Amino acid sequence: MGQIDEKRTEPTKPQVVGVAKDNIDDLISTTQLGVWEVLTLKGTPLRLRQLRDEFVTGSVQFYELWCEMYRLSPGMLILFTLSKTWSGIEAAVLMHLSSRLLHIIEIGLIRGEVDAHAISMAIVARLSCVVLVAILQWWSEILLSNFQAQVIHHFQVILMRGHYLDLIY
Repeated sequence: MGQIDEKRTEPTKPQVVGVAKDNIDDLISTTQLGVWEVLTLKGTPLRLRQLRDEFVTGSVQFYELWCEMYRLSPGMLILFTLSKTWSGIEAAVLMHLSSRLLHIIEIGLIRGEVDAHAISMAIVARLSCVVLVAILQWWSEILLSNFQAQVIHHFQVILMRGHYLDLIY
């Protein structure tokens, strides 16, 4: 049989790009967890004021963009917003209807008698919702492409006229 070499090597220090070797110990903390040595990179302190300022700036810019798109086509923006809201909750509605169907089946199995009317109504409700979701998704894609073309055209006209300074500042 061969002999096993039990030479133990020390773990190498991780290299942090852009930091001098003397400063690595300031950036990395070492924690001993049983036989494991965990090295973690110390993060920068959380700057809440900077995050708040970025949020406020982003919110103001989003509001200005929304107002500009509303002036362009109010009806289409409202329909677009409603379709995006529906796409966010459609999975929850479908899950609820599926859960209701399974609950009706579970009650039928526990009682030993099948409520065919309740099961069929739950299936019809679920299928109706699936058809509605498919139609709204198709309609939303058409709406999105039309609205996107209008918005792009609107901002291209503004940029060509040279009135882009209002958009930047």
